[in-house]
Amino acid sequence: VAINISDDDIHYAESILLPAGASFDAERRTFITNLSTIDLQAVPGSGKTTALLAKLLILARKLPFSDGSGILVISHTNTAVDEIKEKIGKYCPGLFSYPNFCGTIQSFTDEFLAKPYYSKKYNKRIIRIDNEIYYDSHYIPGAARAWLANQQNGGETILRDSRLFGTDDLRYGFSDTRFPLNNKTSATYLAIVDLKNKIRQKGFLCYDDAYILGFEYLEKIPLVKVLLQKRFSYVFVDEMQDMDKHQYELLEKIFWDDGNGISKYQR
Repeated sequence: VAINISDDDIHYAESILLPAGASFDAERRTFITNLSTIDLQAVPGSGKTTALLAKLLILARKLPFSDGSGILVISHTNTAVDEIKEKIGKYCPGLFSYPNFCGTIQSFTDEFLAKPYYSKKYNKRIIRIDNEIYYDSHYIPGAARAWLANQQNGGETILRDSRLFGTDDLRYGFSDTRFPLNNKTSATYLAIVDLKNKIRQKGFLCYDDAYILGFEYLEKIPLVKVLLQKRFSYVFVDEMQDMDKHQYELLEKIFWDDGNGISKYQR
């Protein structure tokens, strides 16, 4: 969707975001009017978020887009998302409803990847994506009891922090720490895999599980990337520096897409 940002658009944003009589300087105007795939790097307090809010206010004025696509705004924390809604929500309520999406990287992953893929894979809906409920669903499998008892903290940390990738690959989430059991055919290893599978099949996922399923979804059904790029013609990621490596890689896989992404992707 080709959009032109005029001086009138910028004056409109200034009237909402800046003190009376104040205006954006040339550098900020350059960023606000740039709707290509770019990266913006600036020191804290330099007004990155205000410039982004100006761009969102202006784009929201031009909704709905002719091709039915929307705007995706992702930030790292709920606090940052709430701040965006608080500052501009009343001026552009449409920005926070379909086909647009404004949320955290976790809520985006849950909504557009984990939930649809889980439904497809298990033929049921996820009950909850929540670390505490996920941890509470654990028990010590009989076949793994003796080995776990000999580990630090009675193996509680191993059970809690291990994640299931694929069908039988246990890892400590997305960290580089190796899982302490190498023998994937041992009764202990298989018992922990079985436990993790049962918890997931019941519909209880931890936050990491959402990303694990998300990557699996993109791997197995690459068309999902194309559909998400078509759904969101403009993608803005605030606080990119605060994201974990796997969160960053997930977004790159979808929207940068080795340089082939059709979304305008601004980090």
